[in-house]
Amino acid sequence: MDEFEQRLRQQYAAVAVPAIGAGESERMARSVLAAHARRWRRGAIAAVIAAIAVLGGGVVAVESLYALSRGQIQNATSVTQWPARGSLAGDTALAERAQQLWQRVTPPTVDSGSAVTVLYAGPPPPGDTDMGIVVVLRGRDHAGRILLAFVTGTDPQHLRMRAQLHVPAGVPPAPAYGFVDGLASPQSSRPTLALALTAPGVSAAAFTSSATDPGRSSTTNRSPDGLITDRLPPPVRAYNTRVVATTADGEISGQLTGAGGDPTLTPVTLTGGGTRLHTTPDTAVAEDDIVVTPEGFVGLVRRIDDTGTGTRDVLVDTDPTRLTPVVTETTPDLPGGTSVFLSPTATSIVVSAGGFLLAEGTRILLPGFSRPTKGTITIDIGTVRAGPGGSRLLRRSVDPADGPAILIHP
Repeated sequence: MDEFEQRLRQQYAAVAVPAIGAGESERMARSVLAAHARRWRRGAIAAVIAAIAVLGGGVVAVESLYALSRGQIQNATSVTQWPARGSLAGDTALAERAQQLWQRVTPPTVDSGSAVTVLYAGPPPPGDTDMGIVVVLRGRDHAGRILLAFVTGTDPQHLRMRAQLHVPAGVPPAPAYGFVDGLASPQSSRPTLALALTAPGVSAAAFTSSATDPGRSSTTNRSPDGLITDRLPPPVRAYNTRVVATTADGEISGQLTGAGGDPTLTPVTLTGGGTRLHTTPDTAVAEDDIVVTPEGFVGLVRRIDDTGTGTRDVLVDTDPTRLTPVVTETTPDLPGGTSVFLSPTATSIVVSAGGFLLAEGTRILLPGFSRPTKGTITIDIGTVRAGPGGSRLLRRSVDPADGPAILIHP
């Protein structure tokens, strides 16, 4: 019995659903869906089909409710229900090679005893000439959590493991899952590769990043089977990028991870006005880890307390004036960037650069995570704005608040 059927039986206090009169199945199905609309919106098509099947209704009811909800439902299907897509989805030899490559990852992540399913196998979208083949796999780790693997290659015989992504439990399903890799093909004029697979039924999707020009036109390539790719400028990383899918509910962000060698990224939810988050004991987190949104810096992890209830309470320091070092972006006037100091006042944060007058709009960055193959990963803190008497103040990229965020663990 699935979760919907269990709720259905509880609502109608029946262990065995009795025979339903003509016309009653659709009425009762609609009643169930209405009663659980807020909680069940993202599973509505499965709910409708289950309701009709349990209640003994006919095809007419299924068709009419499907027509009402099709766009919303397909765009939010759990990744465990996604079908295999791509012109090579039936190539078992390719699937086995990709799975073997995944199982050789060190340290091991995917449970070799879990069932591994192909979500996509085939060529990249038209317009992407840097890859010959893409394979997306779904499995589970040793703790039973859903894990996705992204494999690319020049051809089926030469495959490369690009990224792994944990799908968090207990949150609504995402309309897309993918990765951003700052070490892309040397033949590419845009060194950062972004790749994602969208849910069945998503009508459009694109990558956006706070590290690029806001007026930049989308260059996302899309295949009919829902695979999307893009090549983005070097400052782009998974933590400052969104994959945004167009759904019947509007534009919804998917989930991205970094590629091999990048810091560990964990989706988290901020509370307490952006000053706290809760994690499970198996979440990698330490003091001085950075909390961000794709728009920029939120805070630093300062204290981790075990609550004794299976979770940890994490205190986040959101004051950017405690950060060091802080630098400006590289500009024609500042070819190598320059160090700046952030000083708090009662109402604002003053930006000073050793007597140098910074131009309005200059980006202020937190450098860190320097890696030989990845370059220096930097995080947006904000931009410079004019203040009283010619002073320069900080306009934060992110005002700390409750909501989704990303934990960066080096």
